[in-house]
This record gives sequence, C-alpha cells and structure tokens, in this order.
Amino acid sequence: MKNSKTNYPQRTTTMFLAILLSFSLTATAQITAPEIQWQNTIGGSGFDYLYSIQQTSDGGYILGGSSSSYISGDKSEASLGGSDYWVVKLDATGAIQWQNVIGGSGSDDLVSIQQTSDGGYILGGYSYSDISGDKTEASLGSLDYWVVKLDATGAIQWQNTIGGSNYDQLSSIQQTSDGGYILSGYSSSGISGDKTEAYQGGFDYWVVKLDATGAIQWQNTIGGSDYDVLYSIQQTSDGGYILGGYSDSGISGDKTEASKGGEDYWVVKLDAAGAIQWQNTIGGFYNDYFLGSIQQTSDGGYILGGDSESGNSGDKTEASKGGADYWVVKLDAAGAIQWQNTIGGSSHDRLYSIQQTSDGGYILGGWSQSGISGDKTEALLGGNDYWVVKLNGNGVIKWQNTIGGSSIDDLYSIQQTSDGGYILGGRSESGISGDKTEVLQGGIAYDYWVVKLYSECYQVFYADADGDGYGNAAVSNCSKLPGYVTNSTDCNDANAAIYPSACDAGNANGIDDNCDGLIDDGFGAINYYVDGDGDGYGTGIELSLCENPGSDYSLNNSDCDDANASVYPGACDAGNDNGIDDNCDGFIDDGFGAINYYVDADGDGYGTGIELSLCENPGSGYSLNNSDCDDANASIYPGACDAGNGNGIDDNCDGIADDGFSATNYYVDADGDGYGASSELSLCENPGSGYSLNNTDCDDTNSEVNPIASEIFNGLDDNCDGIIDIACNPPTELIVKNLTATSVKFKWGYSATSYKLRYKVATLGTWTLLGPNGQTKTVEGLLANTNYVWQVKSVCNVDPKIISEWSAKQFFTSAPFKVSTETEIPSLEVYPNPFSNSATISFSLPEATHAYIELFDLAGRKLQTIVDKDLSSGNHEVIFQRGQLSSGLYLLQVKLGDILEVRKLVVE
Repeated sequence: MKNSKTNYPQRTTTMFLAILLSFSLTATAQITAPEIQWQNTIGGSGFDYLYSIQQTSDGGYILGGSSSSYISGDKSEASLGGSDYWVVKLDATGAIQWQNVIGGSGSDDLVSIQQTSDGGYILGGYSYSDISGDKTEASLGSLDYWVVKLDATGAIQWQNTIGGSNYDQLSSIQQTSDGGYILSGYSSSGISGDKTEAYQGGFDYWVVKLDATGAIQWQNTIGGSDYDVLYSIQQTSDGGYILGGYSDSGISGDKTEASKGGEDYWVVKLDAAGAIQWQNTIGGFYNDYFLGSIQQTSDGGYILGGDSESGNSGDKTEASKGGADYWVVKLDAAGAIQWQNTIGGSSHDRLYSIQQTSDGGYILGGWSQSGISGDKTEALLGGNDYWVVKLNGNGVIKWQNTIGGSSIDDLYSIQQTSDGGYILGGRSESGISGDKTEVLQGGIAYDYWVVKLYSECYQVFYADADGDGYGNAAVSNCSKLPGYVTNSTDCNDANAAIYPSACDAGNANGIDDNCDGLIDDGFGAINYYVDGDGDGYGTGIELSLCENPGSDYSLNNSDCDDANASVYPGACDAGNDNGIDDNCDGFIDDGFGAINYYVDADGDGYGTGIELSLCENPGSGYSLNNSDCDDANASIYPGACDAGNGNGIDDNCDGIADDGFSATNYYVDADGDGYGASSELSLCENPGSGYSLNNTDCDDTNSEVNPIASEIFNGLDDNCDGIIDIACNPPTELIVKNLTATSVKFKWGYSATSYKLRYKVATLGTWTLLGPNGQTKTVEGLLANTNYVWQVKSVCNVDPKIISEWSAKQFFTSAPFKVSTETEIPSLEVYPNPFSNSATISFSLPEATHAYIELFDLAGRKLQTIVDKDLSSGNHEVIFQRGQLSSGLYLLQVKLGDILEVRKLVVE
C-alpha cells in the first residue's frame, strides 16, 4: 500500500525541561512492592518458551509460547516437529484446565495470543513448516506469518499462512473493533506469495489487516534502506494503528528522519486504511532497541517501552546506568516526547512489556542481570531475574520487585489483572531456589513460569485494640502494623471477651457477647448434667454453661442408676445372673458386651469344648478360638507344620495327615556355595549347613561354579547359564562432554579391545555407527536444540569375535544456537557483511589446527560446510560464494580447534 499522506510530529521537549523531569523521576521514595500470590512452573522434558499471557473473561489465563518437549511433565501431547505452538489455559488459581500443541513438521513459534470477542482465541507466530501435522497450507518462503483461530475449548477453527518468498516474521496480533485482526512483524520478501509491495531494504515493517475469517483486506510494507524491525501494534481510539519497533535506516523509502545512531525507536501512526499519518525516530547516539511494546494511553498519547545502550545524547536526556537499561518514553497524541525515564542497574536490563494501569501509572516487565546499583534496589538472585517496575503517571518509580531463582529467568509479558494485581509470564531455567518453589521440568531446559502478584494493597489490616483476634473496621491500614489483624467484625474492640463466635450463654449478663445482634441467646453454650456416681454419665436437670464446670458433671444424661458406678450405658451386661440391667438398655442379663472364651488345656493358643460368656478375660488357660483338634498335644493346632515325615498325625487340624502343609523343600549343597543340586527333603525346620533352598547348581562339586559366579575364560560354564566362556560386558560410566549446538564428545569406562558407538535423533531417523578404538569419540554435525540417544558396546575379542550387548540407552540435548556475545577468536573478520555475491572469512592461527567453518539458518539447521580440514599456522583467507542462497539472515559458525564463535551473516 502506498502512503497517501505523511505528517511529522513536532519536538517540543527542551533540554532544560528534560533535565528537570529527569531529576523528578528519581526524587520520590519507593513503596513496598506487592508479594507473590501464587506461581506455576509448566513444562516438559525439552525447551518451553512462554512469550504471551493474558487474563481471560472467566478470571483465568491463556498462555502462548513454543515447545520442543515430548509427552512429559505437564505436557500431555506429542511434539509435531522442531518446535510447536503450545497453548495452555489456566483457571484463576493457576491450575491447568486444558492445553493444545499445534504445529507442523518444522519449527513453529507462537509469540502473541489474545482472547477474542466470541470467547475463542487468536494466535500469531511464525512457521518454517510445510503442509504437515496441523498445518494445512504450504510454506511460501523461508519463514511465514502463521495465524490460527481457536474456539473457547482450544480447537482449531481456521488458519492462514501469510508470506512472501523470503523471511517474514510475525511479532504481534490483535483483534480489531470490526471483528477482524491486525498483524505486525517484519519482512525481507519482495513482491511474491501474499506480498504485494516491493522490498525496501534489510527488513521492513510489514502490517497486514485480516477480516473476521482470516482473509487479507489490506497490507502495507513500511521501511527504509536498512533494517527496520516492527515488534508491536495496537489499534487506536480513532480506528487507526500505532506501530512500534526499531530502525537502522536513515532518510530513505518511507523513512523521513535521519538515524540518531545505531538502532533507534521508530514510531509510526497509520490511519484506519493503513496509510502513514505521522512518524517519529527517537534515540541516542548508540543502540536503542524497541524490544517491548507500545500502547495508547488514556490521555490519547502513547507509552513506549524498550531498552537503550545510549547515554545522554540525541533525544536521550539521561546517562546510561550500565549495559542496556529500560527506556520508557511518553508521547503526546501528535507523537512529541512529553517525558522519559532511563531505569537500570550496573549490568544489562531488558524491557519487553509495558501497560498503563488502572491508577493512570504504568507497569513494566522484563529481565535484569543487575545487582543493587543505579535504580535497582534488590540483589540479583541468578543469571537473569524477572524485574517488575511500577511507575506513577509521571514516570516516577513507585515500587519494584526482583523475582527469580538461581539460574536464568526471562520475563516477556505482564498484565494488570481484574483484582488489581499482576500476571507475569516468561521462561525459567531455575530449580527450587530464591523465589522459585517448583522443580524444573526440563532438567536443563526452560519451562513456562507464570507468577501472580497481589495488588498493591492486596491485604487490608484492622486495629485489634483488645487483642481478641478481631479488629475494628473503622481503623485500617495496608501494612500489617503491630496490633493489626485481617478480621474486621469485632462489635466491641475495648472488651476482649466480646467478639464474633464468643459464647453468649443464657447467663443474663445483658450483653451481646458474640456480635450477632442478640443478647444472651445461648450461642456457644453447652448443657451439663450432674454425675452423682462418677461413671461419666449423668441424670437430672441441665445447666447451660460457657465453661466446663469440672468433675461431677457430664455431657450425657442417660444414666439409669446414678448411685451405682457399675451401671451406665455401654456397660457389659453378661449372662451372669446378677439380676441388674447393667447397660441401661431395658434388658436384664442380656449378654451385651460379653465375650465367649474356650478352655485351652495344652496351652497352644487354640481351645475346644464348652464356651464361657464373660465380661472380663479369665487369663491363661483360655482361648477365643475353639478349633483345636487335639487339646492334649501342644504341637497340634490349626496352622501347624504338617510335613510329609510319616508320623501319621493330622498336625494342622485340616483333616489330612502328613499333607506337607507349611513344609519347606531343602536340597543338599555339597560344595557349600549356597546352591544345591539333588533330591529335595520336605522339612518343617531348617536342617542347617550343607543344605540350600535352591537346586540350580550345575556342578555341586565346585564352589566356584554357581548361578551368580562371574564367567571367565576357563572352559567352564561358570554361571550355569548353559554358555561357556562368554564374559564380555558393555562399557559403563557413559557421559557426554564439550556439548555445543553442533558437536559432542562421548566418553565411557571399561577396557576392551575396541568399541562400537551408535547415535541418532531420539524420536526418528536411523543409527549412525562408528567404531572407535579408544574410550572417547567427538562427533560433529549435530542439529541444534535436538534430543539424541546413544549407545556403546565392547569388542572383547576379534577372532573368534566376542562382542557385548549394547549399553543402556543414554540421552542428551544439543545446545540451542546462540550468536556469540563476546569475541572468542580475536583475529576473525568477515567482510563485507552484508554481502551480495561473496564474503571473505579471514583469521590467523598461532599453530596448526583443524578448522570447521559451517553455515546455518536461524533455526539451527546446517546449510553448508565451508571448511573441514587441518590448517597450518599463519594467516588464512576463505572466499565464501553466495551460490543459490536467498537474501536473509544466516549464522556462520567458526570452530578453530576447541574455540568456537558464531557470527550473524546477512545476504542481500
């Protein structure tokens, strides 16, 4: 779309006002930050990245991100490809309600999710997949926008793959007021596929408007001659759109303002048809990355959040605090700067999400590597921590909270919730540590980490002057001061005996003791009865009291004779002819509670004969059992051992003599190795040494031969398994070392002649077989961020060949592909970069070294091996020809010996 009209915002901010405002932004004391209400670590065994979170209309939450996990941990659906969209619905307490894994056979990353007006959800991300899995449309280029519409239960309603012939990455999606959708991202595609406008240079902003069914209504490619990356879009109150990202471009193409230096914030305002109304390039003399978000504010202006490495220069009125800082900029409705605030500590602080709050202030969410320094008032807990900062309406810090565990925790999305609190969503590599209360599901991989904060006054406390645990509703505070409680229902805070739920017995004190509005209503009082004989049961008139009157009273009034302590409900009333109703049930000598006993003449615990019905145990000589078949012989009773020893007696009273009941079979153990091999003996008692319970010895004359012996080369079947001289075991102590995105070193113990090693991608593919002689093997050419399985076997003898079984399967995950943040190879130069036809890779070697130089795409897939050979010491140059490579961004990996560095490589 061509732009019909372009206006430019006036810059009205003076340096003097900016300095005054900068001072005011640091001059206000901060208040206590809200605490964690609940948290949930959600993930599987692989890498799970949460990029977007939103509260839903039912008070729960919808989560959107990407996952490479298989069915494991919280993940209930299988992986469909390299990475998949992973949508998780939580209830208001953070418990999972449902989830859906959506993807094709390649890598698919979900970065933006929103509940729609019909109760469903719109998903926006980017995809490398062709038609496969859930994906119903072919890939249009290297990378495409992929939009998916779900219903309220998470089922797919429709989808659309949108792109050109090159690289198109979606960053944000929002439902619009007409029921359609607005998409933002960046593109290096020319006119091709769905793309109807020419490529301006580097990357361009690419805005696409869809109708309610997902069909394209209009689009606009916006950019200059260099890299312009669009991260955030929002529909504005006038029906137009506000765009926020960063730009490397000078005045060129659609860009009407010069670069301030490095990357700058670039804000563009569109009308409802997508035409540019105005734009503003905002930055200092260094890099200002718009990595966060942009939002229209309640006054019609705009709030911008990202991070900056610039000092006091250009539009920037504050010095850098260290590394990258949060940089918040407030614009008026015409795009002119009203105020700004640089917020950070001594290290790197990255701002990803900003939102205006209900009080007119702003909530900021990102991650920090800073300790206590600059604006940062809390210590660093791990590698990266969530860092939440609350500003008032003028940009002054009200409070902040550092949240994390002992490793890396990156916050990408934050939103104020309906209860005034905040919901935080990001990724975590921390186990239980610091603020983190749940284990890491992925072992060494990232999980979704959702954190709910209370509101700023999440708990009201009330003065409890009389100390009865109930407070006065008229005297309250947001902080828990001494003498304050959470309950405000006391009706008399000067009397500790008066409070809700107090006993209000009918004792005629004329006071409403329990604050229920009724006086002396008997609430909480208990009825007691006189217990004249002290047997725990009373009779007579009740007393209604708030406190136990002590002994001589009972809670029960069912005693039928309160002068006889032996007569009470539940007493034993045996048939002993005493003529008394001992248990107050209306029957005399009815046998209630009595027990039948039998004479046990031989003392074996089993009796016989006439029963005696008694209230008390008569002691020895009696039994509760009358099943003895010979009460004159203590060796004969039910359950006794009745071995086949020919005594002709039914020892266990089962009606069968010498039936072998409970007898044990023993075998002669001639060589004393614990294993026998002869005819069995059925006995009731252990015959002692020289016998065994096992008859599996294959040579009972040699104690070195038995089923648990180790097999050695001696011509014998040492372990009785029927095989002679096979004692070749698989290696033990299997470990992986020096793990990178593309290589690994395998290592194992145990000495054998040689070994066989095999490895493959864990869920698919065929084995790669190697035959190392030593106990280590380095393998190159792995896929980045991929699960692998490997095994080793021993070759113990060559002729005749004796080989062990494969060892147990071992698993590892190759590292994610990351661009090097520091120079690892000082002499390495790649130029020109960007390039059109060829680039020169130069470096120097202090000594002869093996060199690997390989080219990868952004998903970590190897495209080409440029160098794989031994090089001599000295200077080297490698000319890399573009060949058939498409324009776009690639990763160049240079490995010289054990030193590895990854550089970005741009093909124009």
